[in-house]
Parts: sequence; C-alpha cells; structure tokens
Amino acid sequence: MEFLKMHGLGNDFIVLDRRRDPWTPSSQEVRRLCDRHRGVGADGVILLLPPTESDSAAVMRIFNRDGSDGEVCGNGLRCVGDLLLRNDGVAQTSVQIDDGRARITRIAARSGTPSMVEVLLPSPGRRLSDLPATIPGISPDGDLVDRSPTDVRFPGVPLPDDVRMTLVSVGCPHAVLMTEAADDASLETVGPLVGEHAWFPMGINVHLVRRLAPGHLRMRTWERGAGPTLACGTGACAVAVADQWAGGMPGEDGLIRISMPGGDLWIGLDGSAEGRIRMRGPAVEVARGVLAPHWNTGFESETPS
Repeated sequence: MEFLKMHGLGNDFIVLDRRRDPWTPSSQEVRRLCDRHRGVGADGVILLLPPTESDSAAVMRIFNRDGSDGEVCGNGLRCVGDLLLRNDGVAQTSVQIDDGRARITRIAARSGTPSMVEVLLPSPGRRLSDLPATIPGISPDGDLVDRSPTDVRFPGVPLPDDVRMTLVSVGCPHAVLMTEAADDASLETVGPLVGEHAWFPMGINVHLVRRLAPGHLRMRTWERGAGPTLACGTGACAVAVADQWAGGMPGEDGLIRISMPGGDLWIGLDGSAEGRIRMRGPAVEVARGVLAPHWNTGFESETPS
C-alpha cells in the first residue's frame, strides 16, 4: 500500500489515496500507522476516497492518532488540496473536497519555499448545540463568548485568573482560552481537563491564546484524540473568530496572523457571524513510500497508547 507523509506547520499526516481501491483502516490500524516507534508516525491519517459529488475531487476522511474520527482538519485540508492540485491537474488553481464545505486554492509561492494553500471554510457556529456542549444555565441555542469561566461556574480546572473563554464550531468544536499567561500555563494539564470535561460530550479542542497585537495572536493547542500538536488549522480559524467576536481587529492587510509552535497561518474574516473563513498557510510533502506486507500484524503484543 502506497502512502505519503505530509505536514502543515509540523502537524503531520499519513495520506492514503484510496480513490481507485476504497479501503478504510480500523482504529487499531490507524494507531499502528501513527505510532512513531512501530509505524510511520503522525498526528493523524488522511484517507482519500472516491468523490460523491460531480464537482468534487475526492472525499476526505481524517482519523486522529488514537483512531477516532477527526471530523474536519484545516492543516490536513491544505495538504490534500496541494496534493490534488499537483497530481490531478497542473492547470488547476482550485479544487473542491467532499460536499463543497471546503474549496482549496493554490497561492503563488516564492521559488524554493513550501506551497502556500488557501482553504475556504464554512461560516463558524456559536450555539452550544453546534459544538455540542451542555452548560448549566445556558440554553442549547445560547452561546459562550468572551466569558470568564468563573461566571459560568466552570468547575475543577486550574485556569489563570484573567482567562476569557469562547466556544466556537468550525466543523469541529474548539474552546478558546484567551489569557496573558498562555505561554506559561500547563497545556498538558489544562488541555485534557477542559477537552474531556463533562460539558463536552464529544470532547473539544483546547487553545491557550495570547493577543500580541491587533491582528496578531499566539496559540498553543491540545487536540482531542492527539494531545499537544505543533499547529491546528481549524483551531487557528476558531481563535481568529473568537478574537473578532470579542472585539479584536485584523491587521493592516485585513488578515489575522495566528502564530503557533509550528509556524504561522493567516486567517481572513468578512466581519459577519455568517461569513465564511479563509485560512492561508503552507503544505509540505515530506516523503512517499510503500507499507511492508505485514505492517498491520502483531497488535496483540502492544499496549494501546
């Protein structure tokens, strides 16, 4: 079985193009592939399947490192878009994935630099039912935007005193924690305590964020199903949206720069709650290879990670 290794700002994926021969790995097989000691090693597995719409290039499925379904992945979308645009048609400038939720466009890059790809994502959701989330005292049609966790009695999580919390859905759920202490807070402690909290029955991605300047924010991410990652594309979109909802402003170019340990993304918003999101950043192909015939044997002797 052929595979590609790709990454977006260090958020790395094993890409399996199964459009001609559809196949879906088990959660155990996903864990083996992503194991950095026994497998190829990655934050997740991306599966390309035959398109179901006439104007779509492929159906994309993303699996987290623990084998769970990843729903939507911004860095993964950029990687897949770059791959499809390079392999399926040099003359193409844009490609559509799945059911039209995301359109991907190649951006001209300087010689010798990674491909720059822009993804157009659906408008964000702010209702608790969009995430989903169940919070005492707030209706499913209500939201949690720029609020102190103390105000809503968020229990059992040691958060900095100045934290402002916003919940955003960008096809997958995100908890944005804005605080001046974002660089110093323990992501390994806060991430799972918030991400696996009873308020979020499907789990939630967690971001510690500091506003550096108007239109420039820095974030650290704990992803459900993967843990701390170097970058999160949909998370960067959620952080930009949360900043806008809290009264933040874009930079002079109209874009919001989101800095992560793996590098920077640029997010464009049209200023309305209903507007779609533009995410711009690099996509890099690292290697191509072939899995050995017996790569998926010997699971019984392993301890699940």
